[in-house]
Amino acid sequence: MHSWKSLPQDPSVDQDIVYSEDEVDVRANILNLRDLMRLGPSPDCRNEAEVTVSMILRKSGEVTDVRVIKSAKCSLDSKGTKSVKKAKFTPAKKNGVAVSQLSSISFKQYLR
Repeated sequence: MHSWKSLPQDPSVDQDIVYSEDEVDVRANILNLRDLMRLGPSPDCRNEAEVTVSMILRKSGEVTDVRVIKSAKCSLDSKGTKSVKKAKFTPAKKNGVAVSQLSSISFKQYLR
């Protein structure tokens, strides 16, 4: 089995492009997703709050371009962005070659 760094280069795949989830053959797999979802309470948020954060999961293993695309308008926003920067993942593949992928995660909080 090859690691993603040793995969052969496919000239039909532009490795500098950031692909959407629909454009890749194998989506990036966030290995520590359960840990990322444990944000802890954000008491300044209303009873029900949701933030959606987008990011680029680079073929190099970096998480870049982290942005809030749907704001909870409370501290859940900053907690969500900090959390996704800690993502550990296997990169997406297109034609057997590791590529960068745009992805997003939604964080929800329900206070009682």
